[in-house]
Amino acid sequence: MKIISTLKRIRRRKRVRNVRIPPKIINEEKNNKVKIEKTDKKDDIETSDEKTTKGITFEHVLTEFEIKLRYLNLKDTQNVEYGQYFPPIRSNLIIIDNQGREFLTIRAGRNQISGEIYRLFKVNEYKPGIKITIQYDREEISDTGKHVIHIKTE
Repeated sequence: MKIISTLKRIRRRKRVRNVRIPPKIINEEKNNKVKIEKTDKKDDIETSDEKTTKGITFEHVLTEFEIKLRYLNLKDTQNVEYGQYFPPIRSNLIIIDNQGREFLTIRAGRNQISGEIYRLFKVNEYKPGIKITIQYDREEISDTGKHVIHIKTE
């Protein structure tokens, strides 16, 4: 009976809810104790892309699915997701291409932009495999109050 209640207590202690930052466990050899420290922030992914507090710039290669299904994925060439740096889902956005043309779009999902994105693909004659540069600055807002994203080709 005593063993079962002890096991139940151990199981309850191991339950962890809503933990976003995993604890880092450090062994101390002197006292043979285990000390738990919480890390202040998650480890950043090391990429060659520019990340600032204002905005972000990264390169993306268009896929066949994006062009057929008329959306833009917010991932770079190494498959790192950048959706968290953009405005919230269902936000209206304006995309400006190399020639300064504006396209009204919407943030459709966690890492997707849709809307008039098909016009951007059609007007610029984008094909699968084309490398584009996506640049977003949080402080840049259009006259209509929408966030602005710049897309450039090389």
